[in-house]
Amino acid sequence: MDKERSANLKISPIRASLSSCGGLLQAVWVGFAFFYASEAAQALGLVGAILTSSIGGILTAAAVPAIYLAVNRTRSRLWGRYHFTLAIAVLVASLMCAALFSSQGAASKAARIISACIVLPLFVSSVSLTAYVGASISNRLAADDGRSGRRKAVCNMIGLLIGVALCALPFAGLQPDSIGYALAALIIVSGGVVYFASVDCLPRFVRPLQKKPTFSAVKEEFFKKPKKSSALVGAAYFLLAVSAVLSVSFITTATKIYGTYEWLSLVCLASAIVVGICFYALAFKKRMGKIAAIVGASLSAVSAAVMLFVLRFASLPPIGVTVIVAASFVLSGIGGGLSLAGARNSAAKFANGYTAGAAYSLETMLLIVATAAAVSAASALSVLTRTADIVYASVIGAACVAAAVFVGFAYGAKAKEEAQ
Repeated sequence: MDKERSANLKISPIRASLSSCGGLLQAVWVGFAFFYASEAAQALGLVGAILTSSIGGILTAAAVPAIYLAVNRTRSRLWGRYHFTLAIAVLVASLMCAALFSSQGAASKAARIISACIVLPLFVSSVSLTAYVGASISNRLAADDGRSGRRKAVCNMIGLLIGVALCALPFAGLQPDSIGYALAALIIVSGGVVYFASVDCLPRFVRPLQKKPTFSAVKEEFFKKPKKSSALVGAAYFLLAVSAVLSVSFITTATKIYGTYEWLSLVCLASAIVVGICFYALAFKKRMGKIAAIVGASLSAVSAAVMLFVLRFASLPPIGVTVIVAASFVLSGIGGGLSLAGARNSAAKFANGYTAGAAYSLETMLLIVATAAAVSAASALSVLTRTADIVYASVIGAACVAAAVFVGFAYGAKAKEEAQ
């Protein structure tokens, strides 16, 4: 433990809890995945939606190491290492969030595409920066608190549920861009809480760094060749994240395809996230790895296949169709929660030699690219009619089977590495 940390006064549980409120930004992920994916193709066109999502994701992921370097080279005696950066990131993230959702209402499609190409990378980058700085502040304030991990988990769960609630705004008669304004307000609130909960602890963050990071050092930290086991489990984590985000993004399209009630998409989203949270928390707490990842991947693949084959080949009344669709996404929530927890536990166990900040940033990069891939796929599915459910089931099945195989091979490779 750093000497300067142990020399500081003990942080109260209330302050430690408030400093973890950056987890509320999970709501931004839900709102973006659920709403933007289903609307982007209609607003931007299929090619425009895929290009803006994929290019925005790649650019943002590439910017994460630069963000990490910039934050960790800061030595301000007035703002500490994080607080000025946090204030700027929150301001930019909230503005870009509102602009992203409202830009889809522009009169010209070209204007909508250009706006998305500029705003989307700035939006995701600033949200990622806000989340990273918030997590760094929380880690340092709660370093001596054994319950800090539990508080972070609770904030993440609350953030996911808030995201579901905000997605209900259009169902209440408000314009779709109301989600963007609501998420922008949430970014300001969560960032403000973290800021003011920790700003009078600035002396803890005003400290000379033992070794000032250089570009070459960060490059080596992020792009060093991983061990085979780490690469395999990282690939599995990526595929499972794509599967989970795609399921969330496909909910609206699925309910339209099968002609179910309009509000069912929101019910499915809420149910899938709630059960996913529960099973993720269970698997994460029990430190489940291989078993959770493989079982969860299998459930996700089965849920997609069941929805496809039952609704394609069984003649069901509307209530039966509604039940099948809802049950399928609930099952996918269980599978997603188990598989993501198992993959994350395995990745943490296998990824040795990374600092906590670098590991967090690498995970952020992986999730950004996975989200971009899933949103691009979901945008394409939203304009399909007869084949959307077939493509969805095929993609989910292939991704989950491949992830399960990768996890199995990763543990075998890990055993060989330890033996050597």
